[in-house]
Amino acid sequence: MLASKQWEEAKNADIAEVFDQLKSDPGNRAAAVRAVALAAAYQDQPLLDEIVDMVAVSLGRDMSFQAAAGRHVWFFHPLAGGGASLPRGHRGRSG
Repeated sequence: MLASKQWEEAKNADIAEVFDQLKSDPGNRAAAVRAVALAAAYQDQPLLDEIVDMVAVSLGRDMSFQAAAGRHVWFFHPLAGGGASLPRGHRGRSG
């Protein structure tokens, strides 16, 4: 088991790495999917929302990213049917 400080350091290091990748290439699908998975693993909804907003223009209509993000969005928004974090216009046909 990790101490709280170690856990926070690991979380920050993981997130910093994918944020650097996404800042240099917001269309990097692999980094975006990894970032979304990290947000879910760390149970950090604001982080998930920030990631989705960061890549919305580049990957908002990418079906494989939408599928990956949708699985994790559902975790935070099960009663809303998922998709509540996805930016308007990037929620599939209903957005």
